[in-house]
Amino acid sequence: LFISETPAFEYRALMLFPFNIKRALEDIDWMAKNRLNVAHVAVNSSREGPVLGLQLWHKYEARKTFLPQLEKRGIDLHFGGHTFFVWVPPETYFESHPEYFSLIGGERMAKALCLSYPDLAEVAARNMIQFLDENPEVDILDCWNNDVSDWCECQQCQVMEGSTRTSIVGRKVIAKSNSALQFVNSVASRVKEGHPGVQINLLAYDRILDTPTRVQPAENVLVGFASISRVPRSEKDTGGYYKPLYDRRDEVNRVHLEELKKWAKLTDNLYMYDYFVLWKTLSGSRKIRQGRNMEFYPMMDTIPKDLWLYTQLGIKGVSTEQFDWNEVNMYLYPRVAWNPNQSAAVLIDRFCRQFYGQAYAPMLEHWLTLAEAKGNWRKERDRCLDLIEQALNLTQDSQVRGRIERLKKIWSGWVADQPFRDTRPFPFEP
Repeated sequence: LFISETPAFEYRALMLFPFNIKRALEDIDWMAKNRLNVAHVAVNSSREGPVLGLQLWHKYEARKTFLPQLEKRGIDLHFGGHTFFVWVPPETYFESHPEYFSLIGGERMAKALCLSYPDLAEVAARNMIQFLDENPEVDILDCWNNDVSDWCECQQCQVMEGSTRTSIVGRKVIAKSNSALQFVNSVASRVKEGHPGVQINLLAYDRILDTPTRVQPAENVLVGFASISRVPRSEKDTGGYYKPLYDRRDEVNRVHLEELKKWAKLTDNLYMYDYFVLWKTLSGSRKIRQGRNMEFYPMMDTIPKDLWLYTQLGIKGVSTEQFDWNEVNMYLYPRVAWNPNQSAAVLIDRFCRQFYGQAYAPMLEHWLTLAEAKGNWRKERDRCLDLIEQALNLTQDSQVRGRIERLKKIWSGWVADQPFRDTRPFPFEP
């Protein structure tokens, strides 16, 4: 039997953040078995103490340890993350060239770059070209702003940006997409001379989420639309990612969809940078690891609907972070990225049959309860804990019990360290 299929999205990525070689190797093995085809390595920050940026890439000897395994699986390499300071590191340039960095409150500070400075694009491009010369396997290279809200306040940067526009991100800050895209275009034109096949990635994120009004992405600039402001911020949030993006009754989704449509008209070279996991369960800050602020993230109903919508908008790529690992969200993501015309309920049912065996029925009800509850999932705590106890009484399989007990601990506000491997979804079915 020969079956030929074409995936809905050409670019199906997993963002490997934080970049840790042991987990990264496990992740790309899972990716290959689940038909994802782009490993997006982030080295901007790693929770590895002082080792940041390219130091981390070299620390893990990634050309020997990581790249061969990537190539073995036929997975493309997207490299970078928030890399303004990777390509123009303050420890190298600030003392001799403070003018490369942001002017804030009348003082040069290494919080952001001064994007209007004439030589800056050449400096960044030169360092990016050197990295590409040493790592020719890279298909996409990030030129992302720092993961902060600080921007240069100098007169030239204000002229570069143009008229003041309030951002859709809370409508309290000033949009910076004109100056950011002009800078990235300038970098991309220089990189193209030596590496014409490499795409340079701008992240439409935070103050760059707003569509630029006076510049278009260059031919070799790939834009990622990152709607982190759809992520719920508190227990009271019931919109954003808890509802489909096309639900215009939700104000957050309405403004994001409007902006996404503008980007889709501006460029065909666009992908979605989504957040199908959070950073509040298994890993993250010490406060989280000690068991506080644990939470579920039940957006199983949203994923198929959002990815279907992306196909209607002509978007060719999807991705998500993997900072934590929500079992059901991450079971759905690669399957829907391959074929968005699938029912979330059917996929959740299939997941529970595979993952929980004899304990399938109460665990299916557990996850469907969360799917329906969305942002009000905390109100279902007693019911879900009762279902978990029912499930534990139905199986003696130690692996299955471990999976169920992990959920019980999250509901109880504490979870012990556990390998991510056991919570990764199964590969595609034959």
